[in-house]
Amino acid sequence: MKIKELNIKEKTVELVIEDKEDLYYLSLILDKGDVIYSWTWRQTRVDTGLGKVEKGERVKVYMGLLVEKVEFQRFTDRLRILGKVVEAPEYLHVKGRYHAISLQPVAEVKIVKKELHQLYLKLLDEATRRTYKNLLICLGDQEAVFGVLSRGGIEIVSTLLSRLSKNLKKRSYADEYREYLADVASEIKKFLHRERYDRVIVAAPRFLQELFRSYLAEKHKDLLKTAIFLHVEEGGMAGVYELVRRDELADLVKELRLDYEKRLIENIFTSLEKEDKRLAVGEKEVLQASRLGAVQKLIVTDIKFIELKEEEKISEILENVEKSRGEIVIVSSEHEHGIKLKSIGGVAAFLYFPVD
Repeated sequence: MKIKELNIKEKTVELVIEDKEDLYYLSLILDKGDVIYSWTWRQTRVDTGLGKVEKGERVKVYMGLLVEKVEFQRFTDRLRILGKVVEAPEYLHVKGRYHAISLQPVAEVKIVKKELHQLYLKLLDEATRRTYKNLLICLGDQEAVFGVLSRGGIEIVSTLLSRLSKNLKKRSYADEYREYLADVASEIKKFLHRERYDRVIVAAPRFLQELFRSYLAEKHKDLLKTAIFLHVEEGGMAGVYELVRRDELADLVKELRLDYEKRLIENIFTSLEKEDKRLAVGEKEVLQASRLGAVQKLIVTDIKFIELKEEEKISEILENVEKSRGEIVIVSSEHEHGIKLKSIGGVAAFLYFPVD
C-alpha cells in the first residue's frame, strides 16, 4: 500500500491498493459513514421515449459512496463496499441510489473518514511498511502443500499429490522420490516465476528434508540458496498445522506478529484462571472499563472488530482507549490464538486497575 496524501486535520487519505493484504487492512480502516471515492463500473439506462427505460452499456466512472457496509473474505482479491452514491457524473442520474464498489489490486482510492482514530493511522503505517512475503512448502509422503505466508495469515494455494504409493514395488525408493521431488521443485519454480517471494520455507520430516536438500544441491543450486528448511513430524496439511502452533514460524516471519499475539492470548487465559480483576472479557465489560479510562491493552479479533464497527459500537471504545493511552491490538481470526480469543467473545482488555 502506498499513501499518496494524508491530511489528518481534514481526515482524508488517498491510497494506492497494491495487493490482497492491502484490501484486508482497508476493510479494518473503513467505517460506516465514511465516504470513499474510486473508479467503478455502472450500467447506464436509456429512455426509449415510449415510457420504457432499458439497460444500456456499462461505463467506467469515478464515483463517491457514503459507506454502509464493507464485505471482505480473507485471501480473496476483492473488497466490496456498499453505500449510497454522493458523487457521480450527472448523466447517470444515480445520486442517492445504492451502488457497490468492488476494489481489487491495483486501485486508487480516496477516503474521507468520519473519525480518524490513532489506531487507523497505526494500521496505515503497518500496511505501508516493507514486509516479507514467503512461499511455504510442506512436504509429506502423500502430498506437498503450497502456501503463502503474509500479514493476513497462511493462504493454502495448491496441493501436489506424490503418487509414491503406486509404483514402489516396481521401482526403487530413490527413483520414486526423485520423480516426486522433481515435480515439487518444478512447482516452486512456477511460483517464483509468477510472483516475487523473499523466502522459500520448506518444512518436512527429516528423511524427506535431506532427500530434497540433496536433490536441490544437484539440480537447483539457486533454489537451495534461498530456501530455509524446517523440521515437522508430519508433512502435508498436518505439517502446516504443526508449524502454526510453533514459535519457530513466528521467529522466521516476525512481521506477522504471531508470537506476540499468541503470548497475549495465553496471558488472557492465565489471568482468567487466576481470576485476575485487572482483566475485562467480553464486549460489555470492555466498554465499561474503557469508559472509566482503565484499559491498558485492548485485544480484539479482526472479525469482532468489524462486527462492532457494523453495529457502530467500536468508535466509543477506541476513543476511550486512546484517551487513556492504551494500546489496541487486532489479531487474526485465522490463527489458533485468534480462535481461542473468539471462544470468549472475541474481545478482552488488560486494565490499569480493577473495575467492579
